[in-house]
Amino acid sequence: YVGVRDLTDDEADLLPDLVVTRLCQRVVIGSWLVQADPGNAHYTGRGIRWSTAALRALLRAPRPMPVSGGEV
Repeated sequence: YVGVRDLTDDEADLLPDLVVTRLCQRVVIGSWLVQADPGNAHYTGRGIRWSTAALRALLRAPRPMPVSGGEV
């Protein structure tokens, strides 16, 4: 993305929260799909394990300092 257009400071500050939110979304929707159609769980649940591991790693990592100098 930044090869075409640089992120603003505010956009860069929001990026970690957006990544965490997207991973949460993958886990919740994937879990719902597995429950809704257990016969297709091998397909619908394929990203849950990876997303959960990535989410745990991100939540353990120190938060980056804001680019814009705002409060976290």
